Amino acid sequence: MNIYDILRCMKIYGEDVTIQHKQTSHRMNLVKEFDIQQSPRVLEIGCGQGDTTAVLAAAVGECGLVHAIDPAEPHYGGPITLGQARDHLLASTLGKRIQMDYGTPITAIAENSTYDVAVLSHCLFYFSSLEEIKETLRIIRKVAKRICIAEWDLRTTMPEQQAHQLAVQIQALYAAFHTTDANIRHIFSNFDMERLLNETGWTVTLNTVVDASYLDDGQWEIDYALGCDFSSTPSGINQYARTLQQLMNKANGKKSLNSWVLCAE
Repeated sequence: MNIYDILRCMKIYGEDVTIQHKQTSHRMNLVKEFDIQQSPRVLEIGCGQGDTTAVLAAAVGECGLVHAIDPAEPHYGGPITLGQARDHLLASTLGKRIQMDYGTPITAIAENSTYDVAVLSHCLFYFSSLEEIKETLRIIRKVAKRICIAEWDLRTTMPEQQAHQLAVQIQALYAAFHTTDANIRHIFSNFDMERLLNETGWTVTLNTVVDASYLDDGQWEIDYALGCDFSSTPSGINQYARTLQQLMNKANGKKSLNSWVLCAE
């Protein structure tokens, strides 16, 4: 399936498919690095509205299965909810290859389940701590032969990515003092993730970076970070956050950060 075949299977807000085209293109680049073969059983954790799910379903072929789970409830998300995105995707030509379960944490996966590969694609900054991620990796180790992970790379490769880097830091700082439903609640590096993989019995087989600078996420994260109100935090934190916001606002360009990819077995 090409990108346009996949896009026809997805629920898109409005008539302009430009944003979704870029998002799907990026997921196709990630899945290429994941080296998903035909006919496997794939467990996708933190599937959200199915941006990566659709691409994985295209990759596994007619005899494969993508079991996508997310702890959020179907009514979460906007302008399209998770449930609306799921219903549209399951009704498409890819639907028979997909099982999507919302309100389902990783701990709900039975230890006797078996998957060829587990995927966590741009979902780890939702986690509350490294300990929570470590426990997730332990559970996956029991049910999957391989694991493939992608997340924002905090290392910039061009000056225009600095504002997004600062926005990510601001959102993580905000989440440390406030309850939030933002995309970013806790940040860490690929070095942290490589260490956690080793500590939970995985052997890293791929560590690479995929260009994501053309995505719109940088602009979205910057807009959200500008609205984070630190007035109720201790004065030192408030001043620190204000400084980050000023630097972010003055930075040149609003390109998205790249994505790092780690695969292990």
